[in-house]
Amino acid sequence: TQEEAEGFRNMTYFYDRPDNMATYTTLITAEKQKYPYLLSNGNPVDSGDLEDGLHFVKWEDPWPKPCYLFALVAGDLACVSDEFVTVSGRKVLLRIFVEHGNEDQTTHAMESLKKSFKWDEERFGREYDLDQFNVVAVSDFNMGAMENKSLNVFNDRYVL
Repeated sequence: TQEEAEGFRNMTYFYDRPDNMATYTTLITAEKQKYPYLLSNGNPVDSGDLEDGLHFVKWEDPWPKPCYLFALVAGDLACVSDEFVTVSGRKVLLRIFVEHGNEDQTTHAMESLKKSFKWDEERFGREYDLDQFNVVAVSDFNMGAMENKSLNVFNDRYVL
């Protein structure tokens, strides 16, 4: 989704203003074969298989934000994973999702992501406060980039 600036109200009624913030619990359900990855903001707190080839993931984002920073991705993508260990020793799962066949082009992006986490800690004393951080880089994302906490979406020409 690219919900900024008014798209979120197509999904649910919500005042679309930066001073109107809320926490989000998102339940995504889709055909597992067609959409094996179901991503949103925050941490995944539940997942499983359902009848008729469906599956679900429930996400909880504990930090208030305006609705235009909500993100959702469902798709059949390749995933490259790594981890970052925070200054306090907590492990954060880092994942970059790309179209199949582009996995070998993610090395620079992953190293840059880890360096940015380290820079935030060293420069600002800010430790990342969720369990994972996901980046989606696909060729048909037409907005260039969507930088939301815990789920960034890019056109792949800016990442790969």
